[in-house]
Amino acid sequence: MSNTAAQPVHRASGRSMRYNGAGVAAQTAASLNRAKDTSMHLRPRSFLAPNASPMTMDGTITYVVGRGIVAIIDPGSADPSHLDTLAGVAGEARRAVIIVTHDHPDHSTGALELAERTGAALLGGHAGRESGRGTAGVRKPGPGSDTGSVRKSTGGAARAAGGGLLADGASVETDEGKLVIVRTPGHAPDHISLHWPAASAIFCGDLMMGGSDTAVVAAPEGELGAYLDSLERLRSLDASVIYPAHGPPFTDPDEAIDRYVEHRQDRLRQVQAALDAGARDVGKITDQLYGESLESGLRPFAEAAVEAYLAYLRATGRA
Repeated sequence: MSNTAAQPVHRASGRSMRYNGAGVAAQTAASLNRAKDTSMHLRPRSFLAPNASPMTMDGTITYVVGRGIVAIIDPGSADPSHLDTLAGVAGEARRAVIIVTHDHPDHSTGALELAERTGAALLGGHAGRESGRGTAGVRKPGPGSDTGSVRKSTGGAARAAGGGLLADGASVETDEGKLVIVRTPGHAPDHISLHWPAASAIFCGDLMMGGSDTAVVAAPEGELGAYLDSLERLRSLDASVIYPAHGPPFTDPDEAIDRYVEHRQDRLRQVQAALDAGARDVGKITDQLYGESLESGLRPFAEAAVEAYLAYLRATGRA
């Protein structure tokens, strides 16, 4: 395994990174510098897709692990310049595989085209999702792809319908160490994270968002109990850094997970208080939780998050 130099976030669109108008470029650079202090000083290359929005922050970050045998994580949008960049990375490698952490459009829209252009296997945590919005986990490995690089932790070859499923505990080999699949539902039912033991690192997809204390857990796909369990599963891996698909890395994972859990507990207390005060309408509870500062475009997501809180309280006998 090679000791790679620090790699900045590359932007196909040339857009400077921002989060709520201030300081994310500096925060990202500082976090990436701290993140290099891992057991092997390994760091991923990162490329920012030009798909910024209120929900994606400055866009989806595509990570690349390896040099000659590479894994491309979350290709993101189908923007031509971004896909050209990633195709170039794959073309410089002897072998490439594409991994999608979950089948949401900001992670998977460009995945199938990239796989077709490069011949790389396209892998994900779930195949044939009924939503039909994305493409993760549905493409069989193409010519020149590494079908032998996907292994269960026991050493047996991973075999699944569709040829693109990654089971919990499976691993994908790169020349900078293996990536171990960790099933982490909660944000989405098919969500996976990737543990990179050689770098004491985790790629967490949308389970956490850099520069924030919260991520989207919203009905009907989001499930709060599973989400909280997934956070604790990440904690159990004792990694030195967590790389989210949006925003800067978390260089103190325990502290970050503590903040994420506390945020959820705070919201649960607020929802419980609203119920105790007689509120039953999702819209009214949303108003009490988020107030007038909530942007109109985000209201549907906020209401869906309230529904997820209510479902959790009902499931735990508290509502």
